[in-house]
Amino acid sequence: MSVRISIADVRIGWTKEELKSGKGPPLVRLQNPSPKFYRIGPRDSLAGLFDRILTELDGGMIEMLSIYAHGYVEEDARHRTHGGYGIAIGLEDILPGNAAALFGRFKGHFAKPVLGIELVGCKVAVRSAVKIGATVAVGDGVALCRAIATAAGTCVRASSEAQKFDAVAEFTTIVADKTSPLGRSMQSGTVVDPGPWEGNTWIICEKGSHKG
Repeated sequence: MSVRISIADVRIGWTKEELKSGKGPPLVRLQNPSPKFYRIGPRDSLAGLFDRILTELDGGMIEMLSIYAHGYVEEDARHRTHGGYGIAIGLEDILPGNAAALFGRFKGHFAKPVLGIELVGCKVAVRSAVKIGATVAVGDGVALCRAIATAAGTCVRASSEAQKFDAVAEFTTIVADKTSPLGRSMQSGTVVDPGPWEGNTWIICEKGSHKG
């Protein structure tokens, strides 16, 4: 049996002001999550979450792993944003230097090698070169997606365009809290609707890529 899994970084529910300050609601929900849904905060280990997912699979297979997080971008002199610089998720982020180690643990656990991972974030699958002062910041999101596909043993879908994370509601809930005398506390969060893909999407495999 295979399962569809969603992971959302809590920052997709933050406002621009909250992103700048680094402080926002600690929880997030997706409006239409997969049967298995996990949230992750900026201080939580992504590697630890991946290990937990593998443990809970208990020998099962992954139909689709959908990751919702902001893509890193750089701004040029005309204040235009360019992507391909990685994905802001958890403590480690997803970057060229750690992609293979993060996703290699999933090899052999995807039901379909043709497409098993979606990276839903702004301008993930794009190449950029932005001049910043005397240096040029080079980002290669296509190579990042290919490194993930190679390590995980399944193709990756991502977009070269900006994506929308619409906040549609707020909620509060009781969660476990080791710092509270009662062992639990009320925390707030945002319900996010990612909606359909914006612009072109690409399916990137170990060898080759195509529109998808």
